[in-house]
Amino acid sequence: MQISVSDVQAFGCLSEGIEIVSSVLVRYRILENACGLSTLASDSDETLHLGHCIIKVYVSILKYLATAKRFWSQNTAKRIAKGLFGDMETEHRVLQSAVSNADDEAFKTASVVQHQHLIGVSEVAQRTLTSLLKDIQNPIFRTAQNISEIQDRLHQDQRREVLHWLSTIPCESQHQEAYKRVLRGTGSWLLEHQEFLKWQKSSSSEIFWCHGIPGAGKSAMTSIVVQTMLEQQNTASAKSPPLAYFYCSKRDADPRNADPEEILRALLRQLTGRDVRLPMRGSVAQEYQRRKEQADERGGQTPSLGMEEIVAHILNITADDPVILIVDALDEIDDIKRGDLFDALDQIVQQSHNVVKIFLSSRNDGDIVDRFDHCSNVRMDEGLNRDDINHFVLHEVDQAIKSKKLLRGRVTSRLREEIISTLCSGAQGMYATSLLNALHLLIPVGSDGSSLVSICYLTRGGCPLRKTSVQSWASCLRD
Repeated sequence: MQISVSDVQAFGCLSEGIEIVSSVLVRYRILENACGLSTLASDSDETLHLGHCIIKVYVSILKYLATAKRFWSQNTAKRIAKGLFGDMETEHRVLQSAVSNADDEAFKTASVVQHQHLIGVSEVAQRTLTSLLKDIQNPIFRTAQNISEIQDRLHQDQRREVLHWLSTIPCESQHQEAYKRVLRGTGSWLLEHQEFLKWQKSSSSEIFWCHGIPGAGKSAMTSIVVQTMLEQQNTASAKSPPLAYFYCSKRDADPRNADPEEILRALLRQLTGRDVRLPMRGSVAQEYQRRKEQADERGGQTPSLGMEEIVAHILNITADDPVILIVDALDEIDDIKRGDLFDALDQIVQQSHNVVKIFLSSRNDGDIVDRFDHCSNVRMDEGLNRDDINHFVLHEVDQAIKSKKLLRGRVTSRLREEIISTLCSGAQGMYATSLLNALHLLIPVGSDGSSLVSICYLTRGGCPLRKTSVQSWASCLRD
């Protein structure tokens, strides 16, 4: 794998080098024409100096191309054995340095030369030259991108191997499962909440905590936040911060979904890279290679990263990028172990090299409240999510009527309105109660369906609804 990794790095240098060379050759050719270097006499000091600057760049390009040709003319084994990769790196740095230095000097001199020799050239001609210089960059950038894509396809298997070593928890499918249960049109209140916007726009690392009673819709809100940020990344023209998320659950058959170390490992996997076609962030690949080589020598399996090592790699990624972490349902983590996750998240916030935003959700368990009550937070209660629950109840009742699950579809407008009103007033900020009640409202009994009884225990303050309400609903149905 060492040979493969070295070739990947060398090819990366070559890709960047080709982009630089292509751009420089075109730019300086246009510059030569714009400054009249091909036709002017050489008695101008400024013109001579500009010519010398350009020649220096061309010499650096020729040396770089010669080294690249020598490197790639060798077979893979010889390239590694002779250590030619070091030459490639050196020439790549020399080329970048030469172009950077010459650019400053050449274009300062060019402005003087143009002032001397472009007097009389029409404004239209000058605009044309400027436009040409700008437009010529587009195919160059496309070429460099195509080369990068070729490199990605050549090394997907190696990237997949590293990411699989980090974690195999299917975070993406867990998110899709959570988000598909969200009723469209709900959840906007959190995205527009003052505390959330303050956290999102803050230029400092910070934790945001969304909390509430069981069934209040915290996981739904978390999935809305995740989906919103994923869509923003897909539509953003600029580079977006790496995003990683996790849905904790102790009810799943997979115990990893409630284990702090596995949770952090899954977050690191996403930060390292979601797409095996794209280069990975951080130094995880090198760490995997080192551990794999040692394991192969011993004839054992490649050991996983420990908690402290995972945190160190996440911090390493923050050296180059700001990061967004989202963890849902902290209360699902084992009471004894979840403090380890809290400590790790605090360490990431405090020691990150770049801005780190962390979004957390949970019930109001005592230890969680003590830990995050000082952070920016929003408590989900009836006052905030009432519109969402009303919308949810309306949708569920209409769906139950349409599918004939509710009273075989025999529901009058009057009865429908009373059912919806009763459910909304009795929900008390809980989605789960509303859903349960919507599915167990009124059940017809008897072969002819002529008699109706209620087995619905809608609660108002923990007590069943009055019998008169049930009789009223039955009366509505008969009407």
